[in-house]
Amino acid sequence: MNFDGKHKSVSDNSGDFSSDENRAVSNTRDRLIEAIYSIVLEPHRYPEFMAMWEEHIESVTAENQTAGKGDTQNASSEYSSINRHLEIATALIGDLKRDGNPKDLAMLLNSRRHLCCLLVSGDCQMVWQNAKAIDQLQIEKPTQLADLYFSPASETSLKGAAGRLADAEPYTFLGIVVLKGAREETIVCAAVSVKESSGEALLLLSEVDRLWRREFSDFLRESFRLTDAEIEIVRQLVSGLTLNDIADQNSKSLNTVRTQLKTIQKKTGAKSQVEIVRLVSGLFSVIDAPISAEGINVYRDGPRVFTTSGGWSCPVHVYGPKEGTPVLFLHGMLDGCAVTGKFIDLLERQRLRLIAPERPHFGDADPDNGDIASAPQRLAQSVEQLLDRFGIRSTVVLGHMAGSVYAFASHHHLGDRIAGICNVSGGVPIESIAQIRSMNTRQRVVAMTAKFTPSLLPFIVKTGIRQLDMGGEEAFLSALYSSSLVDYETAKLPEIYNIITGGYHFSIRQGHKAFQTDSYHVVRDWSEYIESCDVPVRLIHGKYDPVVDIESVEALSARKSNFQFVADESAGQLVLHQNPDLIIKNLKALVDECL
Repeated sequence: MNFDGKHKSVSDNSGDFSSDENRAVSNTRDRLIEAIYSIVLEPHRYPEFMAMWEEHIESVTAENQTAGKGDTQNASSEYSSINRHLEIATALIGDLKRDGNPKDLAMLLNSRRHLCCLLVSGDCQMVWQNAKAIDQLQIEKPTQLADLYFSPASETSLKGAAGRLADAEPYTFLGIVVLKGAREETIVCAAVSVKESSGEALLLLSEVDRLWRREFSDFLRESFRLTDAEIEIVRQLVSGLTLNDIADQNSKSLNTVRTQLKTIQKKTGAKSQVEIVRLVSGLFSVIDAPISAEGINVYRDGPRVFTTSGGWSCPVHVYGPKEGTPVLFLHGMLDGCAVTGKFIDLLERQRLRLIAPERPHFGDADPDNGDIASAPQRLAQSVEQLLDRFGIRSTVVLGHMAGSVYAFASHHHLGDRIAGICNVSGGVPIESIAQIRSMNTRQRVVAMTAKFTPSLLPFIVKTGIRQLDMGGEEAFLSALYSSSLVDYETAKLPEIYNIITGGYHFSIRQGHKAFQTDSYHVVRDWSEYIESCDVPVRLIHGKYDPVVDIESVEALSARKSNFQFVADESAGQLVLHQNPDLIIKNLKALVDECL
């Protein structure tokens, strides 16, 4: 529908407008109202809607400032009818089912958009391929697998998997298939049975997500007595390198690598390189190395579950050695508890043990149904019980992004049990609208909504959630980091991309409440937490952070003699993942100082 000023308004004030100025206002409002309803069923229009919403919220803010008002939910008489439309659209979104089943084929394929994926029928005909497969294999929607290159062994494996497809339960692992990419790279795929909505059984060839964890090395060393050099060869094989590649990277002869491979095959019982990859991929899917604590349930395939005396529970992720000094990790608003493999290796070297609970409404943690304004206090109470359960008298807190507010709040409520604070890419108390205006576009719009029209924030968040549910991770990430090239490039690294996009889904798994709660607190003046803080604090911040201006963090540090400012001149908001050496160095120094 094209609103050109000649139509009547669809708002409450539906009369003709007598001036060009009124027509312009009506046109803007009508286009926004149209976008509000359209986005419910067309999540891909989220960027278009947010551009219109930015114009609206800027008007609300300007009127607020002119009138000298603070936070308000009815800031403009001209735009007040939009609130009603947002309420209706929010209810419509609430009626739309979010399919959270991880075994739903569409969601599975969306979650693996960054990996090469092919769907094959039982008679080995190509049914579908994603954009990553088209790029890596340089294909134009082939109808026959003959268009692709398989090794003879993989061709046999593929035919065998397809032959067992009719009798296999959905999501059954049926083998490993190795393809050769257009740029000569080796693409190792797991063959898994899936079922389309029509009921047809299909074979999903999905590239193995080859992120190496320290636990993998430990398992191979302990179970098969592999040496470090042999483990490195296995790691490189799983990463898709050929023997020639491995020889070049390790400055060894091809014969030496072949000899080591034979030793690996003998120790593991594998008869070929493909069998080694198959063995390792299968084993890694069930590996977990939990560090248990008394009273905490230990799950073989996931984090421990901590339950407070009041019955509230949350999963707790633990990284680092059992005997390491405990550090509490409080995650942010759009990221989870995951860290890079290098970060975990550094924890091991520095003998630090990271304890990372999932905060209320995030991931699989129980919701917090109390008053939103006192959420940090209740989290601090849960932190206290968590420390008791782990037998920790006092600890240092690592706060990441929005977790920085809760790090300071925990000290505010628990005193010396929080002996030090290390915040990374953290926020600062919002004391003026200028601080919000310095943010990049997407965060600024959300922050202004949370600040001036908080009752309308759920719609903004829910529409963002629908964009992610429909596979819009790439667009979502681009919008967040469009003004920070260093962050955008960092986010494209495969391991970090997985962590970031996984964090998005972790944050929205239960809906909008997690984001709404954090937004309420990060846009407010929480200086009381700063003023009461008397323990050593380190504020680590990237120069190119697009959300929190680095000068504002430096200014915050200057307010307290016990605060130390640490700048990374080459990083942005993603400094935790981009520069783990800097983070662990400062974290270790703070632990040594405080504990």
